[in-house]
Amino acid sequence: MSDQVVRVPLTVSVRHIGFTANYFKQGGQSVSPSKAVEAKYKSDKGDAKIFIQKPSGKMASPNELISWLLRTNKKRKQELITQENAMKAFNEGSAIQKHDFLIECKPRSLFLKTVNGTMDIKVVVFHVEFTVRPTKQS
Repeated sequence: MSDQVVRVPLTVSVRHIGFTANYFKQGGQSVSPSKAVEAKYKSDKGDAKIFIQKPSGKMASPNELISWLLRTNKKRKQELITQENAMKAFNEGSAIQKHDFLIECKPRSLFLKTVNGTMDIKVVVFHVEFTVRPTKQS
C-alpha cells in the first residue's frame, strides 16, 4: 500500500448541529441562549444573525464567524476533510464528517442574548456536519 495522498476536488456542504458558549462572567453556571435566540437559530441555523459584535453592534451569523475563522487561519473547509472521508466520497459518492469550530474571543468583542441577559462570550464552539462529495468536472 502506498502512502501517496490522493487529491480529489471536493465539494463540502455544512449542516449546523448546534453551538455551545462559555462566558467571561459565567460564574460556573450553565447559561442558555434566550428563547428568541433559540428560535432564530432553530429556524435559520447557520444564517441566524444572533451574535452581537462590539463595539459596532453589528449582528453576525455562525456561518460568518466560521468564514472569518477559516480566513484568519488561511484554511478551506476541504482541508479539514480526512483522507479517509475524501476516499469514501470518491468511492461511494459522499461521506459525512463531524467537525467543531472553536473561536476564542477577547473580552467585550462578541456577545449573545441569554436567559440571564446579554453576555460577553469567552469561547464559542460551532458543531457542524460536513457532507463531502467529489466535485463534478465539466
